[in-house]
Amino acid sequence: MVAQALPTYAMSVFQLTKSFCDDLEQMCARFWWGSTLDKRKIHWKTWNVLCNLKEEGGLDFRSLSEFNAAMLAKQVWRVLNNPTSLIARLYKAKYFPDGSFWDALPHASLSFSWRSIFSTKALLEDSFCWQVGDGSSISVFSNNWVSALPSGKPSVSSMAMEEVQHVSDLISVTGVWNDTLIHRLFPEEEAALITTIPLSRRSVVDRLTWKLSKDGKFSVRTAYCSAFSRASNYTP
Repeated sequence: MVAQALPTYAMSVFQLTKSFCDDLEQMCARFWWGSTLDKRKIHWKTWNVLCNLKEEGGLDFRSLSEFNAAMLAKQVWRVLNNPTSLIARLYKAKYFPDGSFWDALPHASLSFSWRSIFSTKALLEDSFCWQVGDGSSISVFSNNWVSALPSGKPSVSSMAMEEVQHVSDLISVTGVWNDTLIHRLFPEEEAALITTIPLSRRSVVDRLTWKLSKDGKFSVRTAYCSAFSRASNYTP
């Protein structure tokens, strides 16, 4: 049982090297096509094609590098949604004491475990969106919070940056959007999209939502599909 669980556990904590994943995938491909040590049979399809969904002509095998990334992204998602947990506080104290995970920068002295989960930053940035609560945790120009915009955030202007920093700055004391301020700082189309975002009548905290799932909850499967589709070696 432990032997079966160990690979999955390792993939959710550490980033496996590309060469290691390639070697394992080659072994799987040779087994699939019936190759032996003394006889190599024809591989009629590349491994990437076999990793495609069945409805796309593949066999739904797992690309190890992308599955590894999805498992690591799950750990980051837990840290982001549980900022008071011990591991989240440790990471913040060491790697982004004056900001958030999204403000953290790569550094040569990082621990291997942090470097592993930090490698999923780009994957997560493309796949999440903030749900506006009181707006105090959301940076207007750095975070994705306007899902209707391609970039997930409004255009940057020097005037807007001088006046607002967090989304809470765009919300009036009565708990509704400050229409006058928003239309003055942003282009008309962006302002219209911002003001259509619903606000709670109660004071609630901002929360992360996973754009790839209907319920907004993170799933390894959707993260894997996203990682696989964006991989440079992806072959449809």
